[in-house]
Amino acid sequence: MRKHLLITVALGACLGLLAFGADATPINLSAAGGSQNYTFNLGVNGSLNLTSWEYDSGAWAAATMVYKSGGPGETGLGVLCNPGHSGDKCNQHEIGSQPWQMISVGLSSLTGYNSLTIGLGSVNGGIGGAPETGYIFGASCTPASCTPVELGSYTFDGTVDTATFTFTKAQLSAYSDIWVTPFTGNNFVDGNILLSSLILNVPEPAALGMFGLGILMIGLLLGLRRRMR
Repeated sequence: MRKHLLITVALGACLGLLAFGADATPINLSAAGGSQNYTFNLGVNGSLNLTSWEYDSGAWAAATMVYKSGGPGETGLGVLCNPGHSGDKCNQHEIGSQPWQMISVGLSSLTGYNSLTIGLGSVNGGIGGAPETGYIFGASCTPASCTPVELGSYTFDGTVDTATFTFTKAQLSAYSDIWVTPFTGNNFVDGNILLSSLILNVPEPAALGMFGLGILMIGLLLGLRRRMR
């Protein structure tokens, strides 16, 4: 009876450790400012790639990211308008809808993580003061060749102009990219938003060590059980 109890306790401890704590690793988005394509090297967790796009003359074209520091709610990564476009929204250094713009977060080289947290900023007032909406889409192809799947959205509620979304690795497993944009392509909203944060949540080294210790305990107890038969 005692042997079975010890094994049960050890198994329970290990199963409890399966829900690892997570170490949050913020991505320094300002480093991508001035680039059309930027890769963050995350060491053992692989890499995260950011690209920016603008819909020009019926096709997606590369655009340049810009980092905006405008205080609370107005800080993050936006997209510069390509030559040929002008106007108030183009001058605000955000991800716009006129022309339609997006920032794509490439996930294909990302490994060993628990979840990814995405922050939207500057979600406030669009044309005529109408509420803006920030969208997050998942895609498994390039912007020119597929229809994205909406993973989440946030519409300005009159008070808070920022929002965060956390997606587990399992939730993102079907996608190679995440798109951040204020526009769906199906309706007209003269708005713009920011990619305000990216946080990679990875298993804590201490938790991994404890899990390994728990596995070792099970092995020792099972060996002891065989010897006592």
